[in-house]
Amino acid sequence: MIKETTEQLILLLRNKAEENTVMSQGDITEIKTLPAIVLTGPRLQEVRSLRTQAKMTEKDMELLTYAKETAPRWYNMRFEVSVSSQTFRGLADRIELLSKLAQSDPLLTVEQEETERSRQYYWDWGTFPSNPGTPNISGVYEAAGEIIIYDVEIYSGIVTEGPLITRIEIESGVQPRDGDATTVDSVEIIEAEDETGEPEA
Repeated sequence: MIKETTEQLILLLRNKAEENTVMSQGDITEIKTLPAIVLTGPRLQEVRSLRTQAKMTEKDMELLTYAKETAPRWYNMRFEVSVSSQTFRGLADRIELLSKLAQSDPLLTVEQEETERSRQYYWDWGTFPSNPGTPNISGVYEAAGEIIIYDVEIYSGIVTEGPLITRIEIESGVQPRDGDATTVDSVEIIEAEDETGEPEA
């Protein structure tokens, strides 16, 4: 979900704060026009309190199969944010937009096409952009801060699949009913057992 979450953050900033929002391409990022927002990262910080050894199981009742996967690990994604403008007013305007954005759109909706997973992640400012009020040596006004996206899953991709039914037992017999003999079939469906004995999520 890292790639998809990053893409959704960029789209949000482009649509609601500054169209000229780009990802940093290294130590030196060329900005052709101003104003601009540049993102660097993300740095991943595991949320260890959410770690679990439980298994997640999905059942397909039409095909009578199951798919079992280890629960994901969760991470906070931290992005460095740089806001630049040729004028102090232009910088202040974008800082105000970014402030409002964290309140009006605190959730990122992320979809992963490959797995058809859809999630919503909460984001906020770890450090809100601040500026010294004076331009740098290039005459550009800049402000730097940090965005944090919380509890993003990373899955192992290791999936165990198998049948839901291991065997079907049918017992036939004769059972009297109101003096008549009636043939009865008893069908017992036995689901596959978890050989690992591990808990499921």
